[in-house]
Amino acid sequence: MKKVVPFSLGLALAVAAACQSPEQSENLETCVGPLDSALYQNVDFPSPLENMFLLQGQGVEWSDKWFGASDYPATISSLMFRMGELQAQIAACYAYEKGELAAELAAEVVRLSREEEFGYGQFFAAIPTEGFQLNDCPKVVSAFNLMDVKLRENGRGGQSIIFNASAWLATSRVLAQAYGRQPSAALRERIGEQKLVQRQLADVLRFYVREEGVAPLHQRIVAMDSLFEQVRIVYEPIPFDEDNHLVPNAPQMETSRVVVDEEAVAAINQMIENAYAELSRAY
Repeated sequence: MKKVVPFSLGLALAVAAACQSPEQSENLETCVGPLDSALYQNVDFPSPLENMFLLQGQGVEWSDKWFGASDYPATISSLMFRMGELQAQIAACYAYEKGELAAELAAEVVRLSREEEFGYGQFFAAIPTEGFQLNDCPKVVSAFNLMDVKLRENGRGGQSIIFNASAWLATSRVLAQAYGRQPSAALRERIGEQKLVQRQLADVLRFYVREEGVAPLHQRIVAMDSLFEQVRIVYEPIPFDEDNHLVPNAPQMETSRVVVDEEAVAAINQMIENAYAELSRAY
């Protein structure tokens, strides 16, 4: 398992720089907003592709129930939420070689990107709306990445975190449903690993909670804290001998393992399912 650098430490250090006075730094709510360039640009979230290829590699069968239909977005917040869902869906199509469905979803991405309020349609201009092939999926992924970078750089961090939180929630829901059908140790560990991502999302959402459309995601993802506390992630340091030399044939980097029982996994999966259902209606 790859180690994720905790976001909270950087968050605390950035507060003083982002706020105008020591008094303000004691009240995080007064610091909402000016963190795009100071901190948020340096936060990375896992790509949905990694999890989708894990499922495919584990022999988990494709399910049409993984993703539901969505109404046409009525606001910029709902548009960003839908873009996050689409990122997860296209990643799943790519991993499972669902070219026809990928083409339909890519066409929706291009259509949404042309909305005047969106403002970043240029990144999606290279995506073919006719003759879309499965190998065009990485173009969509790259366009999403560029969009996210520019959102953060241009002071639209609130919209960026809606996009990223939505993609994570949609992907986590697929993991939950896959585990319910075909449980395995690898999937259980991957679900437990989501504790790290959930904490990062909760921290960023806290700073943008007053921006349009962020509050519903903030409420639901922060509410997951208590369940994810049941997950333990144990880090194993690089082994050295008594002379401070690396132990031969031992791992040359820090490793970790996830400790979580079946009851906790079931509770986490149910909460993710409920959160996704509620937020899909809210946006």
